[in-house]
This record gives sequence, C-alpha cells and structure tokens, in this order.
Amino acid sequence: MEKLKQNRIIKAICAFMDKPFYALALGVFVLCVHMLKWELVGFTVITLCVCFTNLFARDTRSAIPPLFLITFVMGQQNSEESVVVRYFTAPVFPTLIALGVILIGTAIYRLIADKKITKLFCRTRLLYGFIALSIGLLLGGLFSNANMAESFAISGSLLVTGLVFYVFFAATMEHRKDNIKYLSQTVAVAAGVIALEIAYLYITKYTPGRPLDGAWKGEIIFGWGISNAIGEMLTFLLAPIFYLAFSSRRGWLYYLLAVVVLIAVFFTLSRNALLFGALLFAFCTGVCIISGKNSVGISIAATVLVIAAAVFIFVGKYSNKLDKLFAFFIDTMLNDRGRFVIWEDYWNRFTSYPVFGMGFGTSDALVKKGYLAHNTVFQMLGSCGIVGILTYIYHRYETVKIYLTKPTSARSFMGFAVLAFLLMSLLDPTFFYAHFIIYYTLILTVSEKEADFTAKNLLANNL
Repeated sequence: MEKLKQNRIIKAICAFMDKPFYALALGVFVLCVHMLKWELVGFTVITLCVCFTNLFARDTRSAIPPLFLITFVMGQQNSEESVVVRYFTAPVFPTLIALGVILIGTAIYRLIADKKITKLFCRTRLLYGFIALSIGLLLGGLFSNANMAESFAISGSLLVTGLVFYVFFAATMEHRKDNIKYLSQTVAVAAGVIALEIAYLYITKYTPGRPLDGAWKGEIIFGWGISNAIGEMLTFLLAPIFYLAFSSRRGWLYYLLAVVVLIAVFFTLSRNALLFGALLFAFCTGVCIISGKNSVGISIAATVLVIAAAVFIFVGKYSNKLDKLFAFFIDTMLNDRGRFVIWEDYWNRFTSYPVFGMGFGTSDALVKKGYLAHNTVFQMLGSCGIVGILTYIYHRYETVKIYLTKPTSARSFMGFAVLAFLLMSLLDPTFFYAHFIIYYTLILTVSEKEADFTAKNLLANNL
C-alpha cells in the first residue's frame, strides 16, 4: 500500500482532493445524479471517494466534501412514505449495507496503518462531552415500557454520526491552517447544490400561478428531508459561507451566494429556517461590513439588496402578487401547528419516567404518528429523562468553551453555524436527524483543532 501511495497518479489525485475544485466537481456530480435519480450511482461513487481518502490521503480531511454532499444525492419524492419504500427495500438498502461495510473496513485500515487506534480516546476538549451525551441517549427509555429496539434506531444513529465520527476524525485529521476555509468552501458548494435542487423541484413540479400554501409545502420533499429540514439545512450552512465573505478579497461573491441561499430558504416555506436564517444573515452582514476584508464590496451589495427588496415589495403589493407568494406564511402566521400538544405529551412522558425517560420508541398515540418533540429540551427530557438532559448540558458546556476560549474570527463563524442549528432545534427535531449531526460533528471537530492550534501558538509566543 505504501508503494501505491507514492504512485504519481495517486499523488495527483490526493493533491486534487485537497483543493476546493474537488468539492465543486463532487457537487456537479451530486446535482446530476439527484436530477436523474441515479441514487445508487451517487452513493457508490461518493462512498468510494471516502474509501480512497482512507486508503491513500495524508489525512482524512478530504473526506469532508463527500460526507457533506452524499445526503443530497437523494432525489425528489412524492411523500414521506415513498422515501421508506425507495431507500429501505432492495436493491438500494442491501447496496447501502455493502457500501457501509467497505467504508468501515477502509476506516479501520486507516486507524491501523496510521497507528491511531490507541489515540481514539485520548483526552480532547470535546471527547468527554460526546461520550456523556452518547451514554444519555443510549440509556433513554431504560426501565420504561418503551420499545427499546425502536429507541436504539435513533440513539444508535446519533451515536455513530456523533461520537464515532468525532473520535475517528479527531484521531485521523491533521490540523492545517486552512481547515476551516476548506470546510467552508465545501459548505458553499453543498448549499449551492441544495439551492439548485430546490430550483429544479420548482421547475419540474410547480405550476405557475399556484399559491405557495400548505398544500404546496407538503410536496417539497427530497429523499433526505421534507421542506422544514431542507430549509434548516440551508440556514445551518449559511454562517460558513459568510466566513468566506468575511475573509476573502472577493467576499462579495460569497455574499451573493448567501443571498441566493436565503432566497432558497424562503422557497422551502420553513418558518423556523427563515426566522433564524434572516437573523443570522443580518448579523453576519453587519460583521462583514464592520470588519471584513471586503467591507466596501459587501456594503454595496447589501445596499443594492435592500433597495431591490423594497422595490419588489412595493411592486408586489400594488400588483396583488404577494398574497400567493406569501400564502403559507399568511395562513399560518404564529400558529404552533401542533407543537404545544407534542411538548405537553413529552412533558408527560418525562413526569411518568423522570430518570431515563421513555426512549425514542413509539408508545402513545402522538408518538405512534412518528412525531419527535420538535424541541431539544423536551425531547431529551421525555426520551432520556434527567440523566439525558444532564449529559446534554455537559456536552453543550464543552462545545460552548470551544468557541468562547481565545476566539478567532474563523472559529467564531463556525460557532454561529452551530448556534443557528441549536436554535432551530428548539422548534424542530433537527438535532435528532443523523445527517445533520454529521455536519455538526465535523464542524465541531475542525473548530476544536483550530482552537488547539491557536492555544499552542499563544503559548509559544509567551515563552
């Protein structure tokens, strides 16, 4: 294997994978297979890209683009039920299992070849927090009448995408000065892919003149999420794009991408994503104008954006076009859409089993419909009890320290992304979606490595 690593072609591929064009090339590929619904082709190629990294790359950083993009291979769906039929039956499901086995094999090889197995559980800033949270999730429902097998389906998926991903990348990914920039460039591609997938959905499914109401919102479904999840993913990815706008000489180009992403959030009709997306957009715009490298360009772009929005609203108001565009938001306004009932249900689950909760299994009428709590606090209390919420608080304490201890601009923007994700999780179950936790874990891991590097530099400068 070492001889193969020295092969000129292998070295050239590895060098390419360390460049932003790698994420761009994968993004184009993912968009194509999404539109063609060639999911198996997409899953296979993307998984093999990660396997190649595990076998030949200097470290596992180049696994970030395929891991960030693999979810978006999934095509449009007609209903949530069709997602289950499509991805959990033959031939897709057996193929995914086979790909998973191959991926795990190359990951184990990486650990053995680099002699990293003994370093998997070396003390790091975030390790104990991830371990504590994983224990709290796995113990959820203990001594209750919950279906523990169903409960483990959720807690186990979070364990893998959280703790397992963290210890693997903490051990195998080197710190490099441009890690956060590399991750942010990948995020920019991923957000662009989602925005284009939304545009494609509107082109292929939407009938001009139809109001954007609740009925249309119910048709916005990809294999990886319904409308709310799609919008929340875009909002989650917004802050890293702003880091590029903040730190790049041509930051105004990334600012325009951020505008496109926010517009795409609107067209998902997700109130939660739009609320926190708009707040994050306004805040990050201010940061970029005040202290960004391209403050003049972004100031001009922001001014043009405000003028364009004002003209659009003025023209739309007097042409009576806005009612259909804002139909869903006008109809729902601040309607909780069943959240208060669900929160009350999970509170009752907590009071019935306060120590370990009732797990993530289906045990009552509301939960049998597949409802998660749509709130991290109520979910942890109802599903994992006092033990679970305490482990979550400890994990949160560890993550907050990463961003508040000797902060840098790069790490702060990653913190903004995590903050947006956590705030959205107070109104939707995003914290309990495994694919969201992949991005959450990788952002935290890269942030931790940057924090370690900053601390070492400060210590060296003080000697």
